[in-house]
Amino acid sequence: MRPMGVLLILLVLCTVHAKLSCAELAILSSLESPEFKQGRAIDALGEVVFVAGSGVTAVNVSKHRDLEVADTLHDAALQHCEAIYAYASTWGHTRLAVACADSLVILDAQVPANLKIVGAITAPDMLGGAMSVVVKDQLAFVASSRLDRVVSISLLDETKPEVLSYLQLSSATSVALLHEENKLLVGSGGRASRVTVISYAPSGVFMKVGSVKDSRLSGPISRVHDVPNSELSIALSSAQGGTFVMLNTSAGIRPNIKYALHSEGRYNSDVADGRATSWSPNGHKELGAAAGLCIARNGLAYVAASNIGAVCGVDISSEGFRPNIVRALFNQHLEGVVDICVSEGEAMSRMLMLRNDRATMLTQSVKFYALNPRLGSIIVLIDSHETNLVDDVVMPNSKWEF
Repeated sequence: MRPMGVLLILLVLCTVHAKLSCAELAILSSLESPEFKQGRAIDALGEVVFVAGSGVTAVNVSKHRDLEVADTLHDAALQHCEAIYAYASTWGHTRLAVACADSLVILDAQVPANLKIVGAITAPDMLGGAMSVVVKDQLAFVASSRLDRVVSISLLDETKPEVLSYLQLSSATSVALLHEENKLLVGSGGRASRVTVISYAPSGVFMKVGSVKDSRLSGPISRVHDVPNSELSIALSSAQGGTFVMLNTSAGIRPNIKYALHSEGRYNSDVADGRATSWSPNGHKELGAAAGLCIARNGLAYVAASNIGAVCGVDISSEGFRPNIVRALFNQHLEGVVDICVSEGEAMSRMLMLRNDRATMLTQSVKFYALNPRLGSIIVLIDSHETNLVDDVVMPNSKWEF
């Protein structure tokens, strides 16, 4: 390669790093509601945030400094909900797939102020301990931790969801779509300590492709997420106080761990702005009790650390380099956060990332939401290069102090 070409690449990398380093995480506002006290999961679509727990609540976030509960739906089928997935159906309708105890419930959220149950399936012998759900076209996939399996469910008739098939996987806790056609990523914590790649047919029948077992994937928390337009995927676990793992899931039958950041790790913390390095020279305390994970279009993965009250941004934009924690926000009102999501929601965010090029991604500001049952609140956060967006913070009807 010519010297001028090498110089140009280095200049681009330095520019990207500078842009990532100068951005800032900040809290914009919050909304408190008794409904959030039982909240376990959060997702978004359009200008609405959805919270699942003991029922499902829709929140209008079109005015990020004036959030408003639009509707709450309670039903016998919507008890002990652990996961929610907001998506547009193949008919273009806004739908919610909610994994609750022994059930999968499909909600109509086309009118957020009037949530309605479209259909549901309750099957203790098939969906017992449902912990995670994703939807692709007319198929839903549910991870059942108590029964150690991943289940495929047909949504061809939304009013009557139907179990198609299942694959036995010990301690299956989370499931995510892979950008490769007809493939899923399954996280298994606890005794299994494994991430598995599986494929599925349009009929819902599964086939195991490959898996990786590693102590860094152990613990009660196990979340997985693909990185669109990349050979890499992400896993979040409770190992070593909280671990962020990047895996090569394109390696056929042998997915493997490429990088890992630990809360109790043995190599130096490397935070670009230097503010978080004082926590420990030998670990990433920003990952302590890591509980929530989402990926944004700016090339960062965001992790919520529940016990220490932190949200950090991990740069995953350079495939050939170790992921790097480039910013962190510590705030007592983040203590107890159990889940986070980007403002577009998981389904829409994946679609937009698949369409966008990396140069565009790295220049975008990001807004996202955190669910804190301990305080019974939803917290709006922003990661922006525009300082006027983070300096002019208004907290209406809030008891927070800064």
